[in-house]
Amino acid sequence: STMLSIRMGAGAAIAAPRRETPSVEPGQQGRLPVTALRSYPQVSGRLSFQLNALESTTKWQSNEAVSVGRQFATPSMGLRLNVSDLPGGIEFTSNVRGSYRYSSDDLVQPAHSARVYQMGIEKSFETVPVQFQVGRFYNRYESFSGYWDGVLLHYGDRVLGFGFAAGFDPNRANEGLSFDIPKYTAFVDFNHVGDGVAYYSDLSFHQQLPRETLANQTSLGWSQRLTLKRTRLGTDVQIHRDPETNSWSMSRLHTNGVVPITSRVFLLARYAFDRPEYRFYAPRMFSYERQQASVGLRYWDRGGNASLHVTTNKFNEGDLSYSVSSSFGLTRTPLMDLGFHGAGTIWLMESTRVVDLSAGVDRAFGRVQSRASYRFYQTVGANTTLLSHTVDAALVFPLGQRVFSTLNGRLQRGRNQTASSIFVSLWTSF
Repeated sequence: STMLSIRMGAGAAIAAPRRETPSVEPGQQGRLPVTALRSYPQVSGRLSFQLNALESTTKWQSNEAVSVGRQFATPSMGLRLNVSDLPGGIEFTSNVRGSYRYSSDDLVQPAHSARVYQMGIEKSFETVPVQFQVGRFYNRYESFSGYWDGVLLHYGDRVLGFGFAAGFDPNRANEGLSFDIPKYTAFVDFNHVGDGVAYYSDLSFHQQLPRETLANQTSLGWSQRLTLKRTRLGTDVQIHRDPETNSWSMSRLHTNGVVPITSRVFLLARYAFDRPEYRFYAPRMFSYERQQASVGLRYWDRGGNASLHVTTNKFNEGDLSYSVSSSFGLTRTPLMDLGFHGAGTIWLMESTRVVDLSAGVDRAFGRVQSRASYRFYQTVGANTTLLSHTVDAALVFPLGQRVFSTLNGRLQRGRNQTASSIFVSLWTSF
């Protein structure tokens, strides 16, 4: 199906000029005037329009071949807005999106969609190091609670702080306002930046108190990031309390590292363990268990980059799967000033093999950016073989000083499915 997406980012702020009002008494011409400076709100943001259209044909093989064709179209508009220097030191932030989702078989419902990702105000006080937020916001002081409909109070400076947030979990299906899951969080955050060393850490306690018969969720989270010159290490740990036995068990463990071998070659390693908790009715606390481990090398300089990774995955008590992936990129070459990029992955599990290969070129024509690529995808299983070829081309070009557009077309051809799509976007920053 067609996915609606709004690309919104912070634009460059337009600083309103400070108005100078001369105050000159009669007979004082020639003296330096006394000026009264007035500060105006600073407005920045991004407005975008997008249209994503897709047509697909799927062939089902049974006793007789059945072909099903569908069409999707999704026009949408998005606005990200930030207004600072409001009276009282208040800052307003919003991120909203509205769309219409057409599908030939009425597969996507509801057709109209209005989503609020962020909308609230924040105030910082001059006499005390306190930040206050209310509305819909993302808790940037800790790494586990995510988005809120509620209030947040943070006390502290750039080194050490602590705070409290209370409110409700937004509806995750449509970003709507919901009062079904009240929650609160208490947290502590710490930052240290020195000569070649940077360290960040946050520790938080969370509790969700769902209404009706849903079980309470209680958890502790700890996150840390360490940068030591060109070495980077990070860890996220979360544990949950079982509401029936009161025992604690790990629900998340993410750790990763980047270590330089030479000035341009880096060793990368990552391990992830996840057991997401059930949010609805379930006979047990956690929904599934997944483990992933990877190790790789990456080469980077101004002219290009290359990488090679080996990854293992295990889902619940199933068999291990293995994948080997590689990528490369050349920023510019003597051949018509073209840039080249490519990637490949081979994924194996029991009798199933997946091969995913892609390659492309890109080139800049002044302020116009262009790219084209080809993708080969194949899945070979015990009883099924899927094969598809996809070509993709895109242009990004300016329509004015601050107005840009993207045109993207894609064709996919395969034995069981064919598809063609077009993506058009306009956006401006202000």
